Amino acid sequence: MTADFDAQKEIGMTQISGRFVVDGKPELPNYARFIFQADPCPGGHLYELAIPLGAIDPEVLDHAKFDSRSAPDEGAARHWFFWLGHIVSRLWEPEDPQRNGPFILNNISELRLNGGMLIVTGECSEFVSNC
Repeated sequence: MTADFDAQKEIGMTQISGRFVVDGKPELPNYARFIFQADPCPGGHLYELAIPLGAIDPEVLDHAKFDSRSAPDEGAARHWFFWLGHIVSRLWEPEDPQRNGPFILNNISELRLNGGMLIVTGECSEFVSNC
């Protein structure tokens, strides 16, 4: 996933840049939804979400307790998805709050801190009403 895409939002005088890539194709970060599934349904897509650490409230980072030492177990993934959903919703508001995003992030295969960015990768699904 090497596509270089920046989604930017101005907050006061600060510009927030982040990246959401699915199968190598840039997508808008506000189209990501976070629902853990040990066995993704339908799954089949790979994502990378990158968020600048400087854009995340330090108190949120403290509560989220992101740990890059190993892939998370189910409990940690659910906890991190809660906080990632919070972070993304604060930085990139949905264009239509009633609309589901086209991608549901199902799990976390890796979380790493790199170059001032929080980078999360895993498997995701296109939004479907039944699976």
